[in-house]
Amino acid sequence: MDTDFFDGIDIIIPIPLHWRRQMSRGFNQSDYIAEGISEVTGIKVDKSIVKRANYTEKQALKHLEERKRNVEGAFRLVCPEKVSGKHVLLVDDVITTGSTTIECGKEICKNNDVKISIISLNYAGEKFTSVQANMEDD
Repeated sequence: MDTDFFDGIDIIIPIPLHWRRQMSRGFNQSDYIAEGISEVTGIKVDKSIVKRANYTEKQALKHLEERKRNVEGAFRLVCPEKVSGKHVLLVDDVITTGSTTIECGKEICKNNDVKISIISLNYAGEKFTSVQANMEDD
């Protein structure tokens, strides 16, 4: 592999789906991407660290502010000890506004001694930069 992007990453966490959404879909795209990255890099995937706490409406037809509100409190860090002092790679299948990824990352960061990198298979939005700037202001 000709990149140092994965150097220092300790664990891979795919963005979780709520169990109801995963059952209706039959799979989580982020899980598949995370497993593929793991095969190439040898970095372990752990799906037990963060869970989708509540069932949210689909993000697809929502605007930026609606997306942010829709995913507020959607995730719960259930195993903070597994990320303490670690560099986490958060995997999302597609980033549009970044709201879901940011909200999940904020939950993981409740454990203060965590570094997060993000990777996505696709970027489909035009307003991600403003979401990123808003997160940096927090």
